[in-house]
Amino acid sequence: MSAPTEIHPVPPYGLAGSFSGVRWIEGEGPDLCTVIHRLGSSQETVTVGVDRRPRLDYTSDTPQSLLPAGIARLGMATALVVDLPKAGDTVFELAAEVAGDEDAWQACQMAVDGRMQMGYEREYGGRWIAYCLAATLTIYVLAPIALRFDAVELRKLEV
Repeated sequence: MSAPTEIHPVPPYGLAGSFSGVRWIEGEGPDLCTVIHRLGSSQETVTVGVDRRPRLDYTSDTPQSLLPAGIARLGMATALVVDLPKAGDTVFELAAEVAGDEDAWQACQMAVDGRMQMGYEREYGGRWIAYCLAATLTIYVLAPIALRFDAVELRKLEV
């Protein structure tokens, strides 16, 4: 029997490039890290989040496998709709509907630590989300449409 692999905390990521404003870590745990950015003098915020991609263990003798990308999309759709006033008690039903609308999700590129990653983006209810799937992480940016970026550039933050 092999020893369990050590799990390192998820690293914080933030807006790179010419970001000017204030940022702070709002959520932090072994499987997620959320950094909030307030741009300049605006009261609007941009969220950059990192979630560990869920894995399945089929048996203790086989390697783990990542859950399908559709599960990640459902998670991103939930982040997109959870704070909308009309979500209410139907947040998960609404998220499933938003995630399932294949034509609304557009391919995009995100620069993460200077490397281009393929991802997806979507607008809904006045909000915008873009995400990419790294080997073991889901990295995303969530913002009001008014703060939507034409090019997403993220970097690992030193804490």
